[in-house]
Amino acid sequence: MTNISHNEIIPLMQNKAIVIYVCLLVIFQNCYGTTAIGSLSSLKVEPVVIDIGEHIPNEKVVVESTISNHGSKPVNIKEVKSSCGCMVVNPASYVIGSHESVKLKIDIHGPNGEGVFNWAVWVTTDEPNVFFHEIKITGKFIAKEHLLHAFPDAFDAGTIASGSVISRVIEIERDGEVPVGSLKMSASAEWVNIDTQEKGDNVLRLLVTAHIPKNIEEIKEEIIIQGKDGSDLLRIPIVGKVVSSIEVSPKMVLVSSQEGEYRFSVNNYDGTIPRLLEHKFHGNGLEMQSCSAYKNQTNHLIVKIQRQKSQKGFASGKLLLKYEEQEKPIEIMFVSP
Repeated sequence: MTNISHNEIIPLMQNKAIVIYVCLLVIFQNCYGTTAIGSLSSLKVEPVVIDIGEHIPNEKVVVESTISNHGSKPVNIKEVKSSCGCMVVNPASYVIGSHESVKLKIDIHGPNGEGVFNWAVWVTTDEPNVFFHEIKITGKFIAKEHLLHAFPDAFDAGTIASGSVISRVIEIERDGEVPVGSLKMSASAEWVNIDTQEKGDNVLRLLVTAHIPKNIEEIKEEIIIQGKDGSDLLRIPIVGKVVSSIEVSPKMVLVSSQEGEYRFSVNNYDGTIPRLLEHKFHGNGLEMQSCSAYKNQTNHLIVKIQRQKSQKGFASGKLLLKYEEQEKPIEIMFVSP
């Protein structure tokens, strides 16, 4: 009996649709043979087997496969799926004209540990006689001697306010209790600082501090640690979601009368009341009579809105609030049926 490694089973079980794809492929190949797919299809895939060779864990690899249409009619690539979340394929959908071709770019992010890479990409088309085309990708991820490790292996900032500062301690070690040695460290963003907090022979402790900018909504950066050998490389992802440091509630108001007064609360991450610099109202059938800011959280804003008498149908308006030290204005919507 052939032994199947844990690393090969887990990616296939992550998505039920992938398991169904595999089962259908086995049935189809048993009934018709692999050559039947090519004979029924006007598409030709080259190569259908890609050997990426040997790479170190966590390494990024990019490969390509070309799909050519030798038929007289356009073929629609409806969907491209992979057997592992570690692979991203572009384009994911495409129409290939007669005697045209398209290159599929396959980005592979290797696993953290060692193992055999034996996964696949499935290309589903609208051809009536063909299920799908399979591209097999094989290879190995092998740890070099004394591979670097990070604990934790990622800097997860979670959900954090823009303009905030957050720090994490990360320890760097090597396999086999070998001294860490000389390392070069850098970050993909200038607002990430790396300081050596404590250094021993076998453990290097780093203090990583991120000064979150005010103009981003998501954190997708990384720390790069490089040893003397070119393959002695460690990447530590920095991820997180950035939200506004000021929260105004509610964000949408139903205007039900000709004129009404509406109150809004404000919360700041540091507990202070922010200073309102300016406000603008853009209305379609609604007019703003006044907008007043106060020094309390529960009734920080009091806004008076009036519906235009000439407006018979749906009316709406948008209030833009610009606060001190806030990069983007906060929006409040007013609607009136």
